[in-house]
Amino acid sequence: MWVKYGAFVAGLVALAVVAGCSAEGDDVSVPVRSASGSAVPTPEAATVPPGWHRIESQEVGLSIAVPKGWIDLDVETGEFTDALKKAGISGAPAEAIEKGAAALAGRSILYVVDAAGADGGYVDNISAVCAPGGGVKADQLENAAKVGLARLGADDIRSSSLTIGGMPAAKVSYSLNAGVDARAVQFRILAPEDTLCAVTFGMKPGTEIKELDRIAGTVRPLM
Repeated sequence: MWVKYGAFVAGLVALAVVAGCSAEGDDVSVPVRSASGSAVPTPEAATVPPGWHRIESQEVGLSIAVPKGWIDLDVETGEFTDALKKAGISGAPAEAIEKGAAALAGRSILYVVDAAGADGGYVDNISAVCAPGGGVKADQLENAAKVGLARLGADDIRSSSLTIGGMPAAKVSYSLNAGVDARAVQFRILAPEDTLCAVTFGMKPGTEIKELDRIAGTVRPLM
């Protein structure tokens, strides 16, 4: 299960990074055990910062809060033109976003883009998926993420362990060339009921998403 999930996440990581460029199981009732043997705690409530808004995906089972200008796109159906119009995005930025999102068409993921900040054909983006964790433990998250990304061809991999809303997590930054050079940061979060979520931030090399860590801190599973 873990191997299959790792491959699934790896594939979406590559697609999500490329999507930033216009040129570019069974139910488990037993909770996952952390390294100390304790169950993954119930996530803490997330606070939405002033001026931000929360986006939820029932299909993925996650919610995330983002600043003004970030919008979610329904890549599974490919029906996101209206969302761009509603956000007042048109012209070259809209074309860049539509071309990038098309790379993820038909996939059930939470996909959010910085529509207001689209520039030079590149769109900062966030993609998120959740799947059965296969019994992965908190102390395995960081290494498993690094190994999986290395197999994908990522380099300059840097990682650390942390908690998000009280849940064990790993933060891994890396570079990847999936047709275009891109920089990404992925958070792997161990949620209750043997659920593992990967939230990936894709950005142009040499740039940073200003509120990246703050956004990641708002990620919560839908309970």
